[in-house]
Amino acid sequence: MQSVRSVGRQCRLIRGEKFTSWYTHHAKSQRPKTLTEGTRRQYCLALRDFETWYRQTYGASPDPTLLTGEELREWQSHLTGVRSLKAATVNQRLAAVKALARHCGRLVAVKGVRRVEPPVEPLNGRELGRLFAVAEGERWLDKRNTALLSLLARAGLRVSEVCALAVGDVTLNSRSGAALVRKGKGVKERQVALSKQARQALQTYLEARPDWPTGQLFFSRTGKPLDTRDVQRLVEKLARLAGIARQVTPHTLRHTFATRFLRQGGDPSADLRTDLAYCKRCWATRTWSRRRGICIPTKRRCRRWWRRCEGPLS
Repeated sequence: MQSVRSVGRQCRLIRGEKFTSWYTHHAKSQRPKTLTEGTRRQYCLALRDFETWYRQTYGASPDPTLLTGEELREWQSHLTGVRSLKAATVNQRLAAVKALARHCGRLVAVKGVRRVEPPVEPLNGRELGRLFAVAEGERWLDKRNTALLSLLARAGLRVSEVCALAVGDVTLNSRSGAALVRKGKGVKERQVALSKQARQALQTYLEARPDWPTGQLFFSRTGKPLDTRDVQRLVEKLARLAGIARQVTPHTLRHTFATRFLRQGGDPSADLRTDLAYCKRCWATRTWSRRRGICIPTKRRCRRWWRRCEGPLS
C-alpha cells in the first residue's frame, strides 16, 4: 500500500512528463492483480487518446490530480457524438482515466454510457454440426481446428483463455478431463471440465501435434502461438465454409455452449457459474426451461449428468 506522500510525489511528476508514459511505467511496476495484459494495454491506449484530445482542446497537458467531471463529460460527448464510438469502448476509456485519477487521490464521478446490447443468437444443432464437419480432416491442422472448436463450443472457454493454454494445462483421462485456465477474466484461475467429445478431440490433436519447441497448446504451421485474432479469423472462415449466413465469432460459440447447457437442465449454481452466470440470455433460457416443466437438476445431479453426457453438447 503506497503512502499519501508517495502518491503525491508520483502525481506531481506527471506534470513534467508525458501523461501516458508515467501510467505505462506504473502499470508495469505495480502489475495490478485484477487487470490482464490486454486490459492494461487498452488502458494505455485510452490514456494516450485522452491526452491527445486534451491537448487539442485545451492546449495543455492533463493533470490527473485536477481532473473534473466536466472535462470527462466533454470528452465523453466527443467520443459518442463526433467519433461515434460504441458504448463499451467509451466506458472502457472513461474507466482508464478515472482509475488513474483515483490512484492520485482524485475521485471523478462520471456515469458511463448505457449499453444496449443486441441479443447473441446461439448456433442451432444443424449449424454447430456443420461447423465441426467442415473442420474435419487428416492434417494436424484440421485436428487442431477441431480441438480448438471443442474448447469454445463444448467447454465454453473464452478465446483469450484458449490461446493462453499450455500443453500441461490439459488433463485427459479415460473417464474425465479438465483444462486449467490460469488467467481468466479478472486474472482468476479455475478448472473447466471437459466432456467426452472434447477429450477425444484434444487427444487426437495431441497425438498428431508436431513436436515444436513451444509449450503452447495451439500454434500455427510456422510454430508461432495463435492469438485471439487468428482464432477469430479461423472461426469466421469455417462458418463461411459451413454455409452459415450470419456472423459467427468465438463468443457466439461460448453463448452456444451456455445456452445448450441450460436448455438441457444444467444448473448455474454448480461449478460452472463462472462460465454461465454472465449471460443474461442464459438466465432467460433457464427461466424458459422452468416454465415448460423441464427438471432443473441439483448440484449433485448436475455433476453426475455432466460426467455421463455424450449428447450434442458434449
